[in-house]
Amino acid sequence: MSYYVGLRHFTYQGIRVEPGLVFPKLAVRNNLWLEQHGHVEVFRGRDENLVPCQQCPAKFVGLSDMQRHVNRGVHRDGRLVASDDGGIRTPEMEEEITRATEAIPKEKPGYVEASPSGEMFPSIRKRK
Repeated sequence: MSYYVGLRHFTYQGIRVEPGLVFPKLAVRNNLWLEQHGHVEVFRGRDENLVPCQQCPAKFVGLSDMQRHVNRGVHRDGRLVASDDGGIRTPEMEEEITRATEAIPKEKPGYVEASPSGEMFPSIRKRK
């Protein structure tokens, strides 16, 4: 069975197609028109590389397409349901995000003004 990847939002024989959604190609007469006008393209990827939605049976080409599907209000609460393995991020990804966040230098809040010459100096506000 061959599959399509949606490139735009439209309805295909009762299926709500979104960008990145992988769905079966049905035997309908407007398939060629959809391909020629940039609504779909033939899916040539591998099935194990698809990202499944955790709330419905839909499968997507990438994580961002799946997250957009969830955020657009397709599901009632608009957020992902955590799975047993820690959600859509692997533990290694979570650790890397934590390390990257901690590596960002902490700056003290303050007010800095630039002089007309381009030099930076802290503002000194005196009350007259």
